[in-house]
Amino acid sequence: TASLIPFSIVLHLIAIGCLGSLCLGMMARVSLGHTGRPLTITPLTTLAFVFIQLSVFARLSGAFWPAHYGQTIAVSGVMWIMAFLLYGITYTPILFSPRADGRQG
Repeated sequence: TASLIPFSIVLHLIAIGCLGSLCLGMMARVSLGHTGRPLTITPLTTLAFVFIQLSVFARLSGAFWPAHYGQTIAVSGVMWIMAFLLYGITYTPILFSPRADGRQG
């Protein structure tokens, strides 16, 4: 049977959306927990998750807009990179500073 979206694109959507969100979420949670900080999310972290989801929609648009396939892939990639760049901006200072609770580690 013919499908609206090729399987390779569906697989890629799952990878960039689900796995990207999972990795970002776990990295954020572990970074806070292992540094003795409360498990609260910042606006930049929220924006990072938004960028991941927007990258999925940009990638999906390439399936329906084949004349601009390369551009939609590029936009999707930039948004995905922006998500992890925001993580780095937010969590690098946390990871390089002492634990907030004063414990060893």
